[in-house]
Amino acid sequence: MQALILAKDPEVSREEVEAHFNDALQLARAQKAKSLELRTAVSFARFADEHGARDCALELLSPIYESFTEGFDTPTSRSRRPCSKSCPDGSANGRVGSTSHCLGRL
Repeated sequence: MQALILAKDPEVSREEVEAHFNDALQLARAQKAKSLELRTAVSFARFADEHGARDCALELLSPIYESFTEGFDTPTSRSRRPCSKSCPDGSANGRVGSTSHCLGRL
């Protein structure tokens, strides 16, 4: 994924990396590729968390993760679980609201 590569380059702005993650999410949604959407969201959430936006990372990831009804034993799903345990509202599901106020200000 291009966003992951760009995220490691100190000369690339955070906004540019976010744009690539958002493009990847939009593509996955357009193709109705839920697994790819979850994998992209997990990577984007890690990026957000690394940049001090843990609440936004949880808000981005939770609705996607919760839309799954099976497959919770896959590596991608298991990698998301530690985020939900540390949700700021103390809930197990990690849902804290809309991501619209978060994206773009990581």
